[in-house]
Amino acid sequence: MTKKGNGLVGPLNEALNTVIGNGTYQQVPERWGPANEAIPESRVNPPGLPRQAPS
Repeated sequence: MTKKGNGLVGPLNEALNTVIGNGTYQQVPERWGPANEAIPESRVNPPGLPRQAPS
């Protein structure tokens, strides 16, 4: 997570998709589990995530 509008969202999303694409990411859930919950791609604000009330 990062603060909205701070400019890190794009680079973090790109970096995560790079490690997903080269197979490095898959090593994490395979080691620490559960491997079946690995994500196929990183998306910014995907639909369907629960919305939390501001604190």
